[in-house]
Amino acid sequence: MKTHYKSALILLLAVFPLILSGQDIIPAKDASVLNKKGEIILISARPAADYAKVHAFGSINIDPATLVDGNQMLKPVSELSSILGSKGISDNRHLVIYDEGSMKGSGRLYWTFKYLGVDKVSVVDGGMKSWRINRLPVTKNPTITKKTTFTSSVKKQYLADFNMVNTALKSSGYSILDVRSPAEFNDPAGHIPG
Repeated sequence: MKTHYKSALILLLAVFPLILSGQDIIPAKDASVLNKKGEIILISARPAADYAKVHAFGSINIDPATLVDGNQMLKPVSELSSILGSKGISDNRHLVIYDEGSMKGSGRLYWTFKYLGVDKVSVVDGGMKSWRINRLPVTKNPTITKKTTFTSSVKKQYLADFNMVNTALKSSGYSILDVRSPAEFNDPAGHIPG
């Protein structure tokens, strides 16, 4: 049960209020134009096998599962910075993320980048599904990037810890959303009460 608390904390109070606000969701066509101009780093938050089959032209791949440990908690910040820098991700660039369309992977990456201090992060509305519907360029060839330095500036306000969730459960001023699938919510290991 404790693992479910940990893995749910990240998404429950941090990710979806930010994404659902609409301020950082952009249409696939706009993302494609920005990508063509070199104004963004386009990131696929899909599993590596899916990226290898087809992905948005010019995008790099970062599967959110590669940024967490066995308990679904983020790896240490120094390790995350190293991984991101090795992928060509710079903390001072506009990062635009897409997944298959569920916003689950892109939401997780969105939160991760915000937590690590990236100011400009957006999510492609509709993800890869929207990209394909709009007939935007795709490829099977991986995008080659130059290593760079990713400097983290952790913003702790993006992380709801165990105590914050416990406080929220006892207060009518908070709403806790479990954004996992129905199967995950109904898993025998349980979910956060209330």
